[in-house]
Amino acid sequence: MPRTPHFTSGNAAEALIDGAAYFGHLAGQLEQLGQGDEVHLAGWRITPDQSLRPLVPGAPTLSAQLSHLSARGVRVRALLWRFPFPPAGWVLPRFRDNVRFARQIRARGGEAVLDGRLRRDVPSSHHQKAVVLRSANDVSAYVGGIDLCRGRWDTPDHTGRRADLRGDFQAWHDVACLVRGKAAAQVWENFTERWNDRTRPGRFDAPPPPVQTPRPKGLCCGQQHVQVLRTLAPGVYPFAPQGEQSVRLAYERAIERAEHYIYLEDQMVWPCSLIDRLRAAAGRGVQVMLVMTRAYEVPGLLAFHNTLRRRTLERVRGGNPANLHTFHLRQAARGSVIYLHSKLMVVDDCLAIIGSANVNWRSATTDSELALSIVDGERVAGQMNGQPMEVARFAKTLRLALWSEHLGLDHEVLDDPIQALAAWPCGRPGTQRHHAVVHRVPYPRLPVPHWIAHLMNPHVVAARRP
Repeated sequence: MPRTPHFTSGNAAEALIDGAAYFGHLAGQLEQLGQGDEVHLAGWRITPDQSLRPLVPGAPTLSAQLSHLSARGVRVRALLWRFPFPPAGWVLPRFRDNVRFARQIRARGGEAVLDGRLRRDVPSSHHQKAVVLRSANDVSAYVGGIDLCRGRWDTPDHTGRRADLRGDFQAWHDVACLVRGKAAAQVWENFTERWNDRTRPGRFDAPPPPVQTPRPKGLCCGQQHVQVLRTLAPGVYPFAPQGEQSVRLAYERAIERAEHYIYLEDQMVWPCSLIDRLRAAAGRGVQVMLVMTRAYEVPGLLAFHNTLRRRTLERVRGGNPANLHTFHLRQAARGSVIYLHSKLMVVDDCLAIIGSANVNWRSATTDSELALSIVDGERVAGQMNGQPMEVARFAKTLRLALWSEHLGLDHEVLDDPIQALAAWPCGRPGTQRHHAVVHRVPYPRLPVPHWIAHLMNPHVVAARRP
């Protein structure tokens, strides 16, 4: 069932750019919780021995911090994706993190579910990344692309991470969003609907005891209008038997209504329903900017990723090649690649979407996803191609922060997004300015067999018949 209302007003939203900002903010909020409060975590991957303040000597691990909360009477619940092929964990230890985290949470007084309630006929995962903190009717939620796991902690300069913080990459760019108010209550409701599903989460696991606390009201605390967006596959969830594709619909509508520019940061950029809309936007004069990860990290699938990425970019470029601008990120002075994991879009300095969903069919149809669409009630002065216009504070502030990080420039230089396009690198692939690099799809590229395409980018349209 769709949420009621479809969007809420009076929220306070704050973008947290890169893992250090997110982890540090979350650590501080966890410390303030006490008896009777709640912590709900939904994750694709959570590493139990990851510290939220890794540079602070003696800082507890996430698992230990949650254990202390349980001892103080805080209800700790975690929903974790159950990886469907456990033997792979012996080859890639990252896939054992959720099992270890769940065991530690349970052993220390919390509750944890390894959730395999997904479609079995297509590859899919629980990809929602959210933390909800509740104290009486006051509720806040973190939503975005950042997993609470090893390798995600990094700072905006993307240099000098210790080896134990790097994971598989020297540097990692990502974004989360903190929201307070009625929208946070809807994020709490999303977790509770999944948690209270009486379907067995695994073959040998019983459903957990249901959450019985009443839905928080959420306090009026800001000026942002927020729509909570989800992807839920059809035919899986008793509380949403037809599924939900509000993430896809929100992206589509925003792209269709763009007048000046569309700025996307995304890990994938593969074929899906957004691509023809981006092509049409470029064709009508909208500047389309795509900042992507340079290459795919899953062993053995890089060439297929390159093929999907190339098809996608060629399709968008067909609208008007002069209006498509593609980049990836690299450390300054031609250092190592910065792995881009953020999933966000900013349109015309008026709307921003931040969440867990990638630009591909999986995130639009089969994986569980969660995102926030934000339009600010507070208008501020802006410029668009030399013309003054009112824009939304949140969207403009987010864009300026991201562009300043990527380009190493002050906000004043980047105030007009159309004129500031000249500050981005251009010309031959590999041309670099600060962190931003002109992107070219690397070789090799191979034909994608149907079964590989189905594995990497499945597309589900209708619910299964009962």
